[in-house]
Amino acid sequence: MRGRVMGCYVHGLFDSAAVRSDWLRLPGAQQDQQEVVDAALDAIAGALETHLDIPRLEQIAHA
Repeated sequence: MRGRVMGCYVHGLFDSAAVRSDWLRLPGAQQDQQEVVDAALDAIAGALETHLDIPRLEQIAHA
């Protein structure tokens, strides 16, 4: 078994900040997942605002 990796996925397991923190603390990692997600969403929003005509899209959506 040496050198092999196993894994699994349980949907929603890491949705809880407390659970995430406990799991990340095991190997000594420190990371606030919500901050990472917020930063990624802010970056996506910034790119969309830069490259899309948001007011025009709003007009189309409300037409």
